[in-house]
Amino acid sequence: MGPAARGAPPAAGARAAARAAAGAAAGAGGARAGGAGVGGARGAARGAGRGRAAAAAAAAAAAAGGAGGAAQEASEEATARRLRESARVEERERSVTDLGEFRAAEAAADGKLLVVQVQSDEVCETGWDDERQEQEDAYSWQDPRNKSREEIFKPCGELKHVFQRCARDCPDVTFLNLYLDGSAEAEGLREHLGVTTVPSLVFRKEGRKVWEHKGAMGGADQNLGEGLLFYGDSAAGGAKASDYVEQMSTVGDVEAFVAKQPEGTLSVVQIAQNNAVGCIRIYPAMLALAKNLQGLAVFGRLMAEGAEGRAAMELLKVKEVPTFLFYRNGKEVGRHVGSSRGDLIGQVMLQQSNAGMPMPAPKRR
Repeated sequence: MGPAARGAPPAAGARAAARAAAGAAAGAGGARAGGAGVGGARGAARGAGRGRAAAAAAAAAAAAGGAGGAAQEASEEATARRLRESARVEERERSVTDLGEFRAAEAAADGKLLVVQVQSDEVCETGWDDERQEQEDAYSWQDPRNKSREEIFKPCGELKHVFQRCARDCPDVTFLNLYLDGSAEAEGLREHLGVTTVPSLVFRKEGRKVWEHKGAMGGADQNLGEGLLFYGDSAAGGAKASDYVEQMSTVGDVEAFVAKQPEGTLSVVQIAQNNAVGCIRIYPAMLALAKNLQGLAVFGRLMAEGAEGRAAMELLKVKEVPTFLFYRNGKEVGRHVGSSRGDLIGQVMLQQSNAGMPMPAPKRR
């Protein structure tokens, strides 16, 4: 059945059609009664007028029915889309209740990033330290102890929605939920994860914790997105950061990366470590530069982890992270230390300016 047929009220359509038929019949009757005389002409005119009006009404009813059908179809499509998205979230976001289930999920992740959301229906902590919380309380118009449950738990609800959206959009990351229901099994898993603040987001890779965000405040949604990008290679729109930023682990990798670039191309290599918040914070800016400077500059990241990473830092004379090394034509031309996004962009612009290389014009949005 077509959209118009679904949306048009049958009774209204039938009534409009009947009126059109009656009008046409009246017009014909007027013509017969009046013959060729003046009265007949007037009767025919009145009948034809009524017929045209009825026909117009029928057309309007049909158009309204078609519009209603289209709206109904759009509503059905939106509902179907929401159901598909909900099913995808449920498929991507799994609950674990004890250490055995968690270990099975971690083994299935096979070394890839795994994010655990630890939450409770009874507790929603901000994650701020005592001093920050006391300051917040002191300057609040209302004592937070008198806040409603809805107000207290609102940040936790918002974090859940962000977590669900990320689970839907990042297929290469495993998302787990641990609900603290008071059971000994759930408490045992919480202790295994080292979680002391609820809610918390625990990032694990290759069987060990690499980062944790504590509490529902303090930019939890931003930290989740940045953590997925830094540790899980998951960028917006399903893209992979590694499509734009080459991943390296040794000095040999760096040398090969620099050597293969065309003459005059600026090579930027970030030296980073898993537990350095500054490295996580600046990575989105690095990815944006890599996307916008294609053909003018290339970007890579060396994760300085373990004995191999420490050896690389020593050979490259890197004392702290994040450090950015700039190369052109196979030679180091500068370096920058720090996690300020603005400073990094400024340093890249300076390197291009020193070499007489233009920066691309801003893209129109």
